[in-house]
Amino acid sequence: MTNPTFKQMRHRHTWTRFKMCDKKSEDYAAETDRLMNFKRTGAGLSLPPETVLMIFATKHFDAINSFVRAGGKDDRSEPIVGRIYDLQNYLDLLLGLIEERGNVAE
Repeated sequence: MTNPTFKQMRHRHTWTRFKMCDKKSEDYAAETDRLMNFKRTGAGLSLPPETVLMIFATKHFDAINSFVRAGGKDDRSEPIVGRIYDLQNYLDLLLGLIEERGNVAE
């Protein structure tokens, strides 16, 4: 894949992923706190919200790992692209949790 083709692909997928993240947030996040789902679940389980997020994200990483081990066969209930988007979105949400605590040094 050429560098320009890669950049076009990345741009296309990034905007699709952003739309997916925003749509899913309607089900999981509060209007006032995009990270509420992790905080609420963590409070109920006596876990930090970052740990909850990593548990949720691990499910998608495991599905991606299985896809790769199966030679790229995509016979799951959710297409692999959706799993990749979800994992990327979880990493953005993790950045949000980290920044909220003031722990990001750029």
